[in-house]
Amino acid sequence: MGNRVKRLYEFGDFQLDAAKRLLLRQGEPFEAYVRGRFLYGKQDKESLLKAIEHYRQATELDPAYALAWAGMADCYVLLNLPTLTMGITPPEESLIRARAAAEKAVELDETLAEAHVSLGAVIATWIHDDDAARREFQRAIELNPNLAQAHSYYGTALMGEVRLEEALVELERARELETRPPRNSKRPCGWTRTSCARARGWARFMNSRNALTRPSPNSAKPNSCRTAASSP
Repeated sequence: MGNRVKRLYEFGDFQLDAAKRLLLRQGEPFEAYVRGRFLYGKQDKESLLKAIEHYRQATELDPAYALAWAGMADCYVLLNLPTLTMGITPPEESLIRARAAAEKAVELDETLAEAHVSLGAVIATWIHDDDAARREFQRAIELNPNLAQAHSYYGTALMGEVRLEEALVELERARELETRPPRNSKRPCGWTRTSCARARGWARFMNSRNALTRPSPNSAKPNSCRTAASSP
């Protein structure tokens, strides 16, 4: 079991405890999940579609496999992000599938951080309930503070609320976790890096705007002079 844990850990943002937890499900469901996870890490259209099939196979072999349900939801979310131009199925159909898979994952294991990230992503992408999505990301971080995906989604949510300093903290933490060794070399960190850069840019813009609109210390003096001049 030790070598299998090590191989799984090398796929990316799995912590050693999470890897051991995965191994509680041996055999075909486990192998199907790992194949799906690896393909999800590539994050291109063809790989995501194949990952869904592997995740589906894992859930058919073991209907209580919460991680596989969460993984399936993640794929549907990514496949329909406009920024990735991957719209494969109609948004309504994708929402139904993604939400059902994410809610199933949480139902099966409420203590699984990945399940809460998946549900939060579904809520943020389609339902647009910022408070509910933020609660899911916060719960995921509470359950697993070292899950890069949770910090990345949470940071992006905070950016949408223009809470830029808090967003930067979360995004920098996600980038730190994503780039630590060992990691899957095919798993891209570009989205988090881009989000960090956007947050910094927005922070600089907001600071500059505040500086321009902030009253000058001497701005009251001319008014005082005019008031004094008009006084009898």
